[in-house]
Amino acid sequence: MMTARGSPRLSLLKKAIERDRASPPTSSVTKRMRGSPKEDRAQWNASLEKDLVDLLREHDTPEHKGQNGWSSEAWNTIVKKFHQKNPYARTKQVEDERNKPRVVNEYSIKNCIDLLKTMEITLEEEVKAFRVFKIPENREIFVSAGPETALMWLRAEME
Repeated sequence: MMTARGSPRLSLLKKAIERDRASPPTSSVTKRMRGSPKEDRAQWNASLEKDLVDLLREHDTPEHKGQNGWSSEAWNTIVKKFHQKNPYARTKQVEDERNKPRVVNEYSIKNCIDLLKTMEITLEEEVKAFRVFKIPENREIFVSAGPETALMWLRAEME
């Protein structure tokens, strides 16, 4: 590729080369997800990459391979060994997700069915109600209404 002296392309190439020389070759790169602060992510470096490549090569055998790469058992083993060797490589975000309390959906189908079981209805009505509960707005109305009005509303919806 030829570029003329003083061309914009040449000056961009020079800047890129200078930028690459300015950073040390053994520097670690911060892995980031969209909007994630740097301190929430693990530092990925050449040592971690070498450990991962070594584990992948160790498990690069036909018995560890699946249709689209490693079998799930082999992959889980690779991940487990990697984290045993490099425990600091786990991200804070992964740990936060594990410790995060699960949000219970007040208007879930299960909650609607549990509430329905407390009411006096026939088996046919109960089965018809399942179809009504497929729509999120119906579940919210059913749970929010009082027991008597909820049953009257449900019977009107099932007609």
